[in-house]
Amino acid sequence: MEKINQYVSLVNQAFTVAKENFNNPESLKKAESDKEALISSLEKDSFIKVPFVGDFNAGKSSLINSMLGIDILPTNILPETAVSYELYFSSNEKLEVWLDDKLVETAPISQLKSLQLTPRNFVKLYLNNPIVKEWNDRNIVVVDMPGIDSGVEAHNNAILHYVLDGTFFILVSEVEGGTLRLSTLSFIEEIKKYGAQLAVVVSKIDKKPEQEVQGVKDNVESVAKRMLGESTMVTSASAVNKDFNGVLDILSSIDAEELIV
Repeated sequence: MEKINQYVSLVNQAFTVAKENFNNPESLKKAESDKEALISSLEKDSFIKVPFVGDFNAGKSSLINSMLGIDILPTNILPETAVSYELYFSSNEKLEVWLDDKLVETAPISQLKSLQLTPRNFVKLYLNNPIVKEWNDRNIVVVDMPGIDSGVEAHNNAILHYVLDGTFFILVSEVEGGTLRLSTLSFIEEIKKYGAQLAVVVSKIDKKPEQEVQGVKDNVESVAKRMLGESTMVTSASAVNKDFNGVLDILSSIDAEELIV
């Protein structure tokens, strides 16, 4: 990202000046350590998080799995054990389990579905996947979130954490609900308080005839635009039918540099 690259270049230039003028090896060593820490912080902050949120069984995990072309994210799990999963690209696949801001475990991807997790955990998945690479190259990290209707305080705190990051949310609402549920409307009201951006996906459209799907989408779009503004993007998707181009369009429309705070 241009802005972050400029900052990194300035840090490297400053370190070059330091090397030319420091005579004390200890001072030079500390300057190099400070440089690496600052660059690491800049690169970390260059990503924006894009959480997929919605009620349990809205199809968030299945939809992301379908886009990735792999069955990686757990589905059909209990609300009490659900955690957030952040997706990063790496040629060396692994997972990291975090507790708040502390790394507590590193393990092979194959152990993902056997992890013993609590709602205070979140997991970073490092996947050798071209779709994840494409998102990361655009400085986007997709996050699969627990259901917003769980009532688990740790889940609500996790969602609040992403809101405070000033990020972009993709709200997934399953077609069989017919409209946006009360829990979803409450979440939208909360999002509005923090100024975060939001798009809406009507999911599981394979469950209804095309005409009914269009009626539900029109209804959801009317409510979403009334609450969030006429520019709000609303689309539909089916993980089963691999119908997710509208979701990819939403992700492609996100300007990460503009959203970084």
